[in-house]
Amino acid sequence: MTGYLGQLVSLDGPLPASQTLAAQEAFTTLLASALKGETLERQRADAIPGSVLRQRVLSFIEQNFQSGDVTPEAIQRRFNVSRAHLYRAFAADGGVAKLVQGKRLDAAFLELLKSGKSSRSITDIAFSMGFSSGNQLLRSFRARFGMTPSEARNEGGTPPVTRPHAHDVQTHFAEVHRRTVQAEPVER
Repeated sequence: MTGYLGQLVSLDGPLPASQTLAAQEAFTTLLASALKGETLERQRADAIPGSVLRQRVLSFIEQNFQSGDVTPEAIQRRFNVSRAHLYRAFAADGGVAKLVQGKRLDAAFLELLKSGKSSRSITDIAFSMGFSSGNQLLRSFRARFGMTPSEARNEGGTPPVTRPHAHDVQTHFAEVHRRTVQAEPVER
C-alpha cells in the first residue's frame, strides 16, 4: 500500500476526477483486502467490475445530469447493464435515480442563489436542471432542503452540503504517504 501511495504522490500533477475516484477505489480495495486477510485476486473479482461501472456512470451523470433523459433506464441502455447490477453499484447512494436527483437539486439551489431575486424564473431553472416541471422541483426541493425554491432565492439560504468530491483524494494520499514514510524506522 505504501508503494501504491508513493506512486500516486510521484505523479506530475493532479489526477482528473474520474481517475482520482478510480485511485481511491483501488486503494480502498487494497486496504479492505489487507484487513480481511483475503487475496487481492478475490477482492478484484468482486469489486472491480462494479467500481469501473460506477466510475463510468458517475462521469456520465456529472456531464449530463441536467438532461431530463438521464434516468436509470437510459443509463441501463447506455451501459448495457441490468437494473439489479446498476442498483448494486449505487446502493450506498440510495440508487442511481436518487443520486441524479440530488445533483439536480444541488445545482438548482446554487442557480437560485446565483440568479438572485430577478432574472431566471424558477420554472426555467427547473427545466434547465432536468425537472419535468416547476412543481416537481418545488416538491423535491422542499423535501430535501426544508424550504421552497422561492424561499431559498429570497432568503439566501445556505448552499447544500454535498459529499466531498474525489479531487482532494490525491492530496489526502500524499499526506498519508508522508506520515507513513516518516513513521517507518530507519535501518542503521
